[in-house]
Amino acid sequence: MLLRLAIGRSPATDLLSTNTQLQFWFYLVAFGGIMGWCFSRTVWRNASCAIATMTRAGLCPACAYRIDDCQPEADGCTVCPECGGAWRVLQGTNTEPESSS
Repeated sequence: MLLRLAIGRSPATDLLSTNTQLQFWFYLVAFGGIMGWCFSRTVWRNASCAIATMTRAGLCPACAYRIDDCQPEADGCTVCPECGGAWRVLQGTNTEPESSS
């Protein structure tokens, strides 16, 4: 009550003022936009690196089935016999070390 007399309005009225609401929505949208941008950059970068690494190793990125022995289709994609995913696998880029005999 003393605060209301000193300021001239109640704290609840101040929280519902248009200026306070505009500030809240501005900060919420700005923070959400920045966090969404950072999240999307991190997730997409990690996903593309994982796909590239698995296809170089001769594995299907969707199910980890060996696809390096499969023949590519006419469009250049290798279809995984396990899950049906189609991936562009560069032939001869297997990362396994060669055995020296």
